[in-house]
Amino acid sequence: ASRGETYRDAERYDEAVADFSRAIELDPGSDRALIGRAETYRLTRQSDQALADFSRAIELDPGSPGATISRGETYYLMERYDEALADFSRAIEVSPGWAWAIIDRGETYRVMGRYDDALADFNRAIQLDPSSVWALINRAETFHLVKQYDDALADLNRALELTPNSASVIALRGEIYGLMERYDDALADFSRAIELDPGYAWAIACRGETYQQMERYDDALADVGRAIELEPDSSSAVALRGEIYRETGRYDEALTDLNRAIELDPGYAWAIGSRGQTYRETGRYDEALTDLNRAIELDPGYAWAIGSRGQTYRETGRYDEALTDLNRAIELDPGYAWAIGSRGQTYRETGRYDEALTDLNRAIELDPGYAWAIGSRGQTYRETGRYDEALTDLNRAIELDPGYAWAIGSRGQTYREMGRHVEAHADLNRAIELDPSLA
Repeated sequence: ASRGETYRDAERYDEAVADFSRAIELDPGSDRALIGRAETYRLTRQSDQALADFSRAIELDPGSPGATISRGETYYLMERYDEALADFSRAIEVSPGWAWAIIDRGETYRVMGRYDDALADFNRAIQLDPSSVWALINRAETFHLVKQYDDALADLNRALELTPNSASVIALRGEIYGLMERYDDALADFSRAIELDPGYAWAIACRGETYQQMERYDDALADVGRAIELEPDSSSAVALRGEIYRETGRYDEALTDLNRAIELDPGYAWAIGSRGQTYRETGRYDEALTDLNRAIELDPGYAWAIGSRGQTYRETGRYDEALTDLNRAIELDPGYAWAIGSRGQTYRETGRYDEALTDLNRAIELDPGYAWAIGSRGQTYRETGRYDEALTDLNRAIELDPGYAWAIGSRGQTYREMGRHVEAHADLNRAIELDPSLA
């Protein structure tokens, strides 16, 4: 068994299994050999064989928490979470102070979406071992999922006090900074993580995503491209590059990447939704709806995909369905400025101007630099004859986005209706230069 453990540690798994099997032949009651072989099977993804050996070891020594925890971890890897919980709870019952089992159970609660239970376990593990970096990271990741970013940051800062040069922890903190829109701090962390581990594909992709959020698209594409070179089959990195291509109007390249990401992971709701959005933006509405329906089927609480489907319905004149989807997206995410603005646009197009203004005011309150919502509110004012207010909004939208052809065209129409024909002519010509489809 000792030589088997040496082989296993050296990743010579076939030889390890052979030695453990020989030891079991010589002593069928050797729980060390059974557990050793089971661990080797688990490392080589032979989960059923691992379960059989762990179960046999537990039969031989029912009070052994180690084998019980290891079987629970195997169930976890197989996504058999209820059985994993049962094993972890049994191990904790036998050894109440064993932080490892408590953390394992907390991780299982987290993937099941039982965040309060997860936090309770991580809190308990940290009480038992305040210097457990593993527990701190897991609690931080749970805080991340429930959007308690300050708490996540505190845990990651504490973990970094204990392990200052951990590239993975630094990158995790960068991710939290990104979610808090502290992009410079995020970039600093991702760059530091990459300096520590130049082949760290996830950190490189995350830095690329941060550049994307800052609209530094060339830098974003350079980083995400590097991440894909390092891990060509990373569906998340390929999909992220597709999304960047979509945002920069490179639709053919976007579709190529998104198709590839979906091929790598057919159940990847985010990539399917992003492809649907790409189809919508290129006027391929039937394909857009097919993808958005599929994304929502995979993730019924996916507010972005529901909102995008609502926008697709709006653009095809299916206003009742649009409002149903946009209401649902806002219900899921009450601070979702884009969905609120889109609902306001839908109300405007159906002549419900008071409701339109209420929504557009709210969207702008949530995102004061939201040029599209400001322009849409300006258009609403124009349609209701409130020309001075219309011009104020349209001027502001154009100031925020000087190439915003639709807003420039709308301002031209406003000038025309006010009898200011020279200014109208200049704006309408400029709008058509920027977007010939407005002619």
